[in-house]
Amino acid sequence: MQHFMSHTAITFRSIHGLMKLLEQQAALNDLVASFIDDLGTTSPLTTKSIGNLDTSTHVISGLYAIFISSVQEFLSGLATWMDALIEEADDVDQNNLHRDISLVYVTACDRINSIYVHHDHNNNPFADPTSL
Repeated sequence: MQHFMSHTAITFRSIHGLMKLLEQQAALNDLVASFIDDLGTTSPLTTKSIGNLDTSTHVISGLYAIFISSVQEFLSGLATWMDALIEEADDVDQNNLHRDISLVYVTACDRINSIYVHHDHNNNPFADPTSL
């Protein structure tokens, strides 16, 4: 999760200084691509494809999905102390943890993918982000 948070923070800080719309959108696309690479999140799927997925093996947000087993593999071996904590939990708690982490990633992909960077006719940010 630390990688997730730091990569996200770096990306959002960096796009603030980018003046071209395409550069900002590219940075957001790269962030989503990094999440896909980290966990094997399935990139945007069609609504029909999403409807065909088994929710007992996948977590879905919008048009993104991830195998719960991918999160288990990702977490395995990250840190010995974390492995020990996960092993101490019962099966229900382990499953909930894997589902929750999966949901963080697929929701991030879906929501970041839906961000459109708006600029005015002078290529300035449409709204002052500090006023939001």
